[in-house]
Amino acid sequence: MHVIKQHGQYRSGTNYLKALLERNFDALVLSNGLGHKHHPPADWRRWCEINEPGPAIVEAVHENRVLSTISIKDPLGLLHSWIKYKGLAWHVKRSRLNQEVDDWIDVTNGLYAAWREFAIAREWRAVVIRYEDLIAGPRKLLASLAGEWQLPCKCDPLEDIPTRVEKGDRQTARKHDRAFWRLRRYLKKVPEWAQQRVAEQLDWEIFEPLGYSPDPAVDPYRSPADA
Repeated sequence: MHVIKQHGQYRSGTNYLKALLERNFDALVLSNGLGHKHHPPADWRRWCEINEPGPAIVEAVHENRVLSTISIKDPLGLLHSWIKYKGLAWHVKRSRLNQEVDDWIDVTNGLYAAWREFAIAREWRAVVIRYEDLIAGPRKLLASLAGEWQLPCKCDPLEDIPTRVEKGDRQTARKHDRAFWRLRRYLKKVPEWAQQRVAEQLDWEIFEPLGYSPDPAVDPYRSPADA
């Protein structure tokens, strides 16, 4: 069995991607095994020594066979999702949101810088998964992964996307609103001051090559090659 390790910022589509990978590949998909998926990459050998996972994981690590995904999303969409995840709203006092937005930008810059370095080192074993590609063309995405990793794939796109909404100790499930993201309705939610702050402070050397732009008018659903 193959081992796939996930990485990605909060609300970047890691839960749906995990379901998609598990359905379509004969693989053990790790969210928090080999380190937390929302944290910088861990030392996998050291992690195995401390946590003593099953032999499949240990062997994949020692034989350098672990595959990896790094989930990413339009930064303004990520930020909007994060504010909701934190139980906040854009009408909350700006004095509170200022720090929340600044902290989110700092963390996001640091995480994706670490994951970019990790992806370069892992070469073909690590693949960046854009949320926009994940929901717009999951079958095409699966075929691309199968080709990159040379693995057999069922290419079943999971038409109904489950999403989990955490509220304290409770979790509720609801159908994913693809139109909200595909039509970028979140842009109407994020206030202009927050959009400007993201444009000024985010590390665009990381995000622009992946098809994102500090200009909100640029549609991330275009292929990065067309940008």
